[in-house]
Amino acid sequence: MAAASRARLAFGTARLMEGSAPHEEALRTALLGGVRVVDTAASFGAGGAERTVGSVLASLPSDVSRSVEVFSKVGYYLEGGAGEATADKSIAAPSPALQHSIAPNFLRSEVAASHARLGRRLDYVLVDSPERVLQPLMAQRQSALRVAAERAAEALEATQAASEAPEQGSGMRLPGGAPPSSSSAAAAAPTATRSPFLPDELSGGAEFVVKPSASAARDAARAAEADVAKAEAALQGGRDRVLAELKEAFVVLEEEVSLQAQQEVL
Repeated sequence: MAAASRARLAFGTARLMEGSAPHEEALRTALLGGVRVVDTAASFGAGGAERTVGSVLASLPSDVSRSVEVFSKVGYYLEGGAGEATADKSIAAPSPALQHSIAPNFLRSEVAASHARLGRRLDYVLVDSPERVLQPLMAQRQSALRVAAERAAEALEATQAASEAPEQGSGMRLPGGAPPSSSSAAAAAPTATRSPFLPDELSGGAEFVVKPSASAARDAARAAEADVAKAEAALQGGRDRVLAELKEAFVVLEEEVSLQAQQEVL
């Protein structure tokens, strides 16, 4: 009977704190105990995790150190940190300090910086969260869908109201009442105007809310649908650009990792 295969465990370093003796000892114990995969990233601890991994690996017997495979990830960087000059600033950021880029030149510089922090080559490099660059386009599409749903509901309501009571189309909003909702399809939004029959001091500031006609509401709904189509096209175009950038990035990363391997042999 074939021998049962052993599960391969990896040591994750997302919370590995540089300069923490207990954290360093935990990593050292794991590697001496048989763990042979370390998962890290250029952004973990602003590079501190990679420096700690490199320091611990250097302290181990050479046969153990050489048998450890190191995975790292590139893509995120801290504002003001290494790589900022070459990163693409037009992309979304998950926080004011943490930025993201998949620009090939930036990724190349990050791999080189990881190599220097680790003091050894990387066995595997991952591109961290490439979908992050699509976040603004996804938000734009979501907003367009929400507005389109609102305009469709308004068009249905206006059409039903027109068929039931064509003469109705306005109502009074008392002071303090909720204002009409605003959207890109302004033609469909109810408008408010002061009463032309009473001065403000007698009307108490009451406003008459004029609802859109059924035809205007339908036009606004169609305009909102067109906005959705534009947002969908922009998102698809963004996906195509990301795929093209990733293809270029993978070539760059493979070249950089191969160069590190050659330098290590020499």
